[in-house]
Amino acid sequence: MLRFRLISCFAFAAAISAGRFAHAEPPVAALPEAEAPPKLVRVGLSKRAAEKLSELRVARLVELQLGGDVQVAAEPVGPLDEFALRVFIDMKEATLVEVQVQVIGKRVETRTVDVSGLPWEVATRFVAIATSESLRSLMVPRRKPRPRSPTPDEIAAKLASEPSYEINGALEAAYVGDASTAVFGSRLGITFHQRPLSERLSLAWLGSLDGSLWFEGDVAALHRFWFGPDLRLKVGAGFALAGVGSPGVDVDPWLRAHAIAELDVRMTPSSFFVIGLDPGITVDPARETVGPWLGGSLAFTFEGR
Repeated sequence: MLRFRLISCFAFAAAISAGRFAHAEPPVAALPEAEAPPKLVRVGLSKRAAEKLSELRVARLVELQLGGDVQVAAEPVGPLDEFALRVFIDMKEATLVEVQVQVIGKRVETRTVDVSGLPWEVATRFVAIATSESLRSLMVPRRKPRPRSPTPDEIAAKLASEPSYEINGALEAAYVGDASTAVFGSRLGITFHQRPLSERLSLAWLGSLDGSLWFEGDVAALHRFWFGPDLRLKVGAGFALAGVGSPGVDVDPWLRAHAIAELDVRMTPSSFFVIGLDPGITVDPARETVGPWLGGSLAFTFEGR
């Protein structure tokens, strides 16, 4: 009866010794491993196994089993970083032969051959067959793993960490409590995104129901919260300097401090649809009055990197 098991003394010790230097410099054998299987085999026997089995006979039979593409070296040992298959044959018991095979960078395979009741010439053939089967299993080229697609959270984290810029155009409406009127118009802005804050500069041109005009320049700082690659929330605060007046009439300076909350939904790979809220307060220095500002906007943004 033939039983097969797997492990390596000689080769395993070589792999451990080579592994001590792995942090400083990768083994030479690790480089070609992913490209082609090793073409060199070294066979070694323990003292106890050599008393029953012929090392040269085992090596010759293994070479015949594997064919002409593989060379079985005459010496059982070689450089520790050599890209070769190493075989170590030992006898754990009087009739149990243990075959251990390893190549650097792969698992150690062990097979146990029960040779009880067999002449040693026949037993040598069984050991050579077991060795050849282990070698074939380790000579199969390693399959390169398929690249894993990033998860939505990983994509979002990458987007959040990369600097980018954003150009947006918005339709905006607001109720100006101090003037007891509503204003409507458009806003054009540019935003520079980085971590942790984004900076925005925008210009707005708004008209009111009573015929007056409101135009302003605004600076703001925001922080982005990503809920996946296609959805994010921006919150922040800003400060604006505005001019308010009617056509042909002197323009009065106003100040506006405000908060920002915007929900961005991706429309294309480089654009978002944005719904924004813009609450704040207005200050009229001329009249020394303060009033509420309740604003909202719909915007379409283009983002580049």
